[in-house]
Amino acid sequence: MKIAFGTSGWRGHLAYDFTFQGVACVAKAIADVLHENGQAEQGVVVGRDPRFLTEKFARDTARILAAEGVRVFLVERDIPTPMIAWTIMDKKLAGGLNFTASHNPSDWCGVKYSMESGGPALPHITKKIEALANKLLADNWQPQFANTYEIIDPRESYYRQIESIINFDLLRQGRFALNPIFGAARGILDELLQRNNVPYDIINDTRDPYFGGFPPEPAEEYIADFIRFIDPAQHTLGLMCDGDADRFGVLTPQGECLNPNDVATVLAWYLIGVKNMNGGTGRSVATTHMLDRVARHFGREHYETPVGFKWLGELICEDKIALAAEESAGMSIYRHVPEKDGIIAVLLLAEAVCHYQKGFFEILQDVRESVGQLICKRVNIALEGVDMEKLKANLAKDVTNVGEFAVQEVVRTDGVKFLFGDDRWILVRLSGTEPVARVYAEGADESVVSDLLAAGKRFLLS
Repeated sequence: MKIAFGTSGWRGHLAYDFTFQGVACVAKAIADVLHENGQAEQGVVVGRDPRFLTEKFARDTARILAAEGVRVFLVERDIPTPMIAWTIMDKKLAGGLNFTASHNPSDWCGVKYSMESGGPALPHITKKIEALANKLLADNWQPQFANTYEIIDPRESYYRQIESIINFDLLRQGRFALNPIFGAARGILDELLQRNNVPYDIINDTRDPYFGGFPPEPAEEYIADFIRFIDPAQHTLGLMCDGDADRFGVLTPQGECLNPNDVATVLAWYLIGVKNMNGGTGRSVATTHMLDRVARHFGREHYETPVGFKWLGELICEDKIALAAEESAGMSIYRHVPEKDGIIAVLLLAEAVCHYQKGFFEILQDVRESVGQLICKRVNIALEGVDMEKLKANLAKDVTNVGEFAVQEVVRTDGVKFLFGDDRWILVRLSGTEPVARVYAEGADESVVSDLLAAGKRFLLS
């Protein structure tokens, strides 16, 4: 067994890769880092999602950190990751841990570590924690426990933050279908609507560590029950969050699952054009360039970062962007948490739809008529049996053409991204955890995107 932090914490199969011994070593490593930085008294918050054994992981971690001289605030009920982020900011803590595997299946668990800013820990921090934890694991280190932690309930503070951003007067014009997918958004998203007198109907709002037998991801293949539940005669939109409520999902009243790139485009248009929010747009290297076009339309800056919301979180902390978005349904906004927040994302889209008094695709078409149309798609390619060294060598080569497309610029921020002009591009990224490559492409219409994806796949496997 080895502890390895990826783009969003340490995750693994429960009991096989993710164990109590490993969690104890991570807790001790975090305590050592906090002491080294003089932050032990500043304190951390510890939370969890509703998976198997997360109460035990969270409580043990609180007791280990306390025994190591760290001030600890424990949240007893399951809690969204963005609420952990807000609690760090609100209480001016040194950091926070949330035991969650996000949208991964129920037999996975994990832990996300957040910094003093509230954003995901940067690589230089997680690498230090990882190295210390693996040394402790190899040495068979055994923890001490103390019960000197404090119990807190951070919901009210988070609710006030959301209510300072969302215009609930607009939301009261609609009626919403909610699907927390048995995850940490249950009792949070619905309570925000209830306390602000917004009509809603809800399913999957009990605790189920199996998440109904599917991964807790708001993807079309896992939400057949919600597609049946939403009623075009009653509901304005269907609002969803994943297991720890850091990712969003939205259904039209007709049961169509919206593309996160399109949602981000409409939100950028609304936040800057209607709410007059400060800053430009920030996106990962794999996310639609429509966000760049919207920013330019309003005379704002636009930024591109590697994949991983921590990089976008840095831009939020610097007050540079109105909207931060990833194509994988992560989003946050100006002077909110520097972390993905699925709750604020779906509420903002609900607000936008109520403001415009139009269907989502009508709003998207209005944006396209102003800045042009781009379509962004992704395919996954299995790499079993592929010579990985040869493949990596090919990706490192300088090329002038990818298929029929002449390369104007190559960006190696994260993977290899080929730019062809007119916002046409291909990105090839290798997974760090499985034998899979992801090929992304964007262009002005479906046929161009299809040709780009085909060229990207041929280049990858040539």
